Amino acid sequence: MEDGNELRAGVELPTPRIIIPRLEVSEEQPADAEAPISADELASLEAEVAAQGLAVRALKDAGAPKEQLNEQVGVLLGLKARLPDGHELKGGKKKKKKGKRASSAT
Repeated sequence: MEDGNELRAGVELPTPRIIIPRLEVSEEQPADAEAPISADELASLEAEVAAQGLAVRALKDAGAPKEQLNEQVGVLLGLKARLPDGHELKGGKKKKKKGKRASSAT
């Protein structure tokens, strides 16, 4: 240790204190939480997402300018954000990779 940093007998230590306050999580749902969407609204939203996805693919295939493509992708992401969590079209989760099996060469 460096000189002056060692502990000496009889020296009072500072009282411990909390540096970072504890985060208190409220169990209330926020007032701006969206109500679950109905089956009809969900079907309509799925159709909009599918149509917008096809439009984005068509623009990519046609070699559209990046600005136009980014605008349409933004619309698609906005539609996907309205989907409920865990929906198959929402995406964003990586698929699990299957481990390679060791093949026996006997």
